[in-house]
Amino acid sequence: MVHLNVRKSLATALCILQYGTWAQTWQRLTDFPGFHRDDGVSFIIDNTAFCGTGLTPWFAPLADFEAFDLSTESWSSIAPIPAGNERQYASAFSLNGKGYVFGGIGNKPFNDLWQYDPQTDIWQQMKHLPDSGRSGSTSFVLNGYAYICGGRSSSSIALAEIWVYDPLSNDWSQKTNLTFGARWRACSATINNTAYLLFGQDENHHFHNELYSYEPSSDTWSIAGYFPGPGRTHAAMQAINGHLVVFGGRDSLNNYDDTLWSFNPTDGSWKALNNSPFHGRKGGMTFTNGTDFYYTTGIDSSNTRLQESWKCSSPVIGIEKFTTPSFKLYSNPAT
Repeated sequence: MVHLNVRKSLATALCILQYGTWAQTWQRLTDFPGFHRDDGVSFIIDNTAFCGTGLTPWFAPLADFEAFDLSTESWSSIAPIPAGNERQYASAFSLNGKGYVFGGIGNKPFNDLWQYDPQTDIWQQMKHLPDSGRSGSTSFVLNGYAYICGGRSSSSIALAEIWVYDPLSNDWSQKTNLTFGARWRACSATINNTAYLLFGQDENHHFHNELYSYEPSSDTWSIAGYFPGPGRTHAAMQAINGHLVVFGGRDSLNNYDDTLWSFNPTDGSWKALNNSPFHGRKGGMTFTNGTDFYYTTGIDSSNTRLQESWKCSSPVIGIEKFTTPSFKLYSNPAT
C-alpha cells in the first residue's frame, strides 16, 4: 500500500501543477517623479513605459512625461508634449516603435494626435482626427492599426464611434459604431488578435459591467462575459499571460475599488486575485511587462491625487504549461 499511496500523492501533485498556481504580491515602487495627478496615459516601447499628461491637485492639465525602465524599475524624464497642449482624459498607444497620444481635454476638447520618437526624444504632430474633439476614449492596437473607441464629445455626450488610425499612411477611417451603445472611460486590451472592452458609462450615465470582444476581420462585437460586480469607470486593464487583469475604478455609488481580478477568455471565467494593500483608486496610469501589473498615480476616495507607484508581481502566472507524464498505478505487490 505504501507504493500505491506514493503514486496517488504524485498523481495529486501533478494535477495541481497542471492547473497552475496563482500567487500575487503587491510591492510599492519609487513614486512617480512628476506632479501628483490622475487621468494620465501610458504606452510601452520596448522595455520602457512612458507615462504622462493628467490633472494636478490644483486642476491644471499637464503635458509632461516620465519614462519607467522595466528592467531597473527607475524613472527618468523625457520631453513633454509641446506647450499649449496640456490635457487630461487622453488616450495612448504604441505602434512600430513610436508612442502616440490622442485627444483629451485641456483648454478645449482635442482631436489631435501626437507621435513620440524615443530615439530623438521629440514629439511630432500627426494628422488630426477628421471629426470633433473627444476625451475619455479607450484605445487598442490590432494588426498594425490603432482603434479609438467611444469617449465624450465637446458637449459632454458619450460617444459610440470607432475610429482607426493607420500609421503608415498617417490617415484615419471610421468603423461601425459600438453596437452596444456609447462608452466613456471604458478600458480595453488585446489578446491573440482579439480586442476586449470592459466597463464604461453610456450616454444616459449608466455604468456597465459587460465585457465585449471585437473581431476586426468582420468588424463585429460580441458579448464575452459579465464582470462579477457592478459597472465602473476609470478602471485599469492589462493583458497578461493570456488573461485580462482588471483593477480599480469607480462605480455608480462613488465607491473606489481596490480589488484585482483576472478573466480567462478560454473558458470565460473570472478569478478574484489579491486586493491591493492600499485604498481604492481610479484614473491611474497602468502598464505591464507581460508578466507583472504596474499602476502609478491616480486619485483615491478622499479626492487625493497621488504619486505612488505599485507593482503586482505575476498576478496570473502559474505552471500552466506543465505536461503531465504518463504513469500507471499498481497495487502492492504489483501483479
